[in-house]
Amino acid sequence: MWGCSRCRARYGGDEFVVLAPLPSESAETFESTAATLVRRLRDATAGHFTMEEGVTVAYAGASIGWSLVTDPHESVDEALARADAAMYRDKARPRTGPAVDIVRPRG
Repeated sequence: MWGCSRCRARYGGDEFVVLAPLPSESAETFESTAATLVRRLRDATAGHFTMEEGVTVAYAGASIGWSLVTDPHESVDEALARADAAMYRDKARPRTGPAVDIVRPRG
């Protein structure tokens, strides 16, 4: 039904979807692997980015929501809705720094 072993796609505006197979030996293994994937995605999107005219944006990283599909009858829409709800919960949680901080060049 899902049709790919590892897929990624732009879902809308600034939202992306990553489908990834995760080990299912145990809940502990799954949680550890999922946490590693989330950390890698967040680390890949965090940093200081220099835009046009020397404007620097400090970004704390993406808000990430994920869902585990264990029911072969669950639809893609249902799985995405669960992941979307999880992403909004992640957006609401406090971060150690600003989500976005814009630094303009002096002058």
